[in-house]
Order: sequence, then C-alpha cells, then structure tokens
Amino acid sequence: MRHGQLDVHVKGAFFCSQQIAPLMIERGYGKIINMSSTWAVMTDPGKSVYCAAKAAVSHLTAALSTEWAPLGIRVNALAPATTMTGFVQGTMAANPMRAERLLSRIKLGRFEQPSDLLGAAIFLASGASDFMTGQTLFVDGGVTS
Repeated sequence: MRHGQLDVHVKGAFFCSQQIAPLMIERGYGKIINMSSTWAVMTDPGKSVYCAAKAAVSHLTAALSTEWAPLGIRVNALAPATTMTGFVQGTMAANPMRAERLLSRIKLGRFEQPSDLLGAAIFLASGASDFMTGQTLFVDGGVTS
C-alpha cells in the first residue's frame, strides 16, 4: 500500500470540501457526500494505510458536519464494500483466493456493482436526507452486519 492513499482519500476529501464550502455557506445550504469504505471499520492484511485513510474520511465527515451544520451544510459519506470497478476486477483476477475470501464476507453473496450505490447517493443528495449529517452510510451487502 502506498502512503499516497492518504493524500488521495483524506486530503482529497478535505480540500474538495474546503473549496466548495464557501459557495454553500453563501447559499445557506449544501450537501457534501464523501466516499468512505467498509474498510473504515474493518482490517485486512496489507490494507493498513487504506483502512486508516477510509476511517479518517468517515471521521472527517463527522467533524466537518459539526462545524458546518449551523451554516446549512450537511456532510455525509457512503461506505461501499468491494465494488467491481475495472481496477478491482483486475486485482481480483490476479488473486482469486483473495477474491473468494472477500466474497465470503458479503452476506448477499455477490460483489457490489457501482450501480448498487446509486439509490444511497440519490438519497443523500436529496431533500429526503435533510435531517441527516455526519453519518457514514454503509451500502455493503451485509459485510459490516
């Protein structure tokens, strides 16, 4: 694992939020959706930096929500399980035993597809979640249950 993951996941979420917040403050309303992961609350050999980065994203989400809720900004995060993107498909093909082990954790019996996150993302972006802030919403096929 590369330490650059902290830059991408944590600093990326922070700096993006920092850039958009003034516009949201001016409007008196806004929603930020960060991308966390089930790895924010789980661990796995060789994933220490990634796990730490995603835990930091979830905590950053809660911290920013505390600061910005009085200004009308809601900050929440989505936390998917292993999602079958092109990158993940390649890593799974290269290590079938790891793929089987990860799949065995998913109670719904299949890997997540990017489309599985759509409903949760729409919910967090919509007025239906207006009384929700500082939360990490796990969309993970039961991995964390």
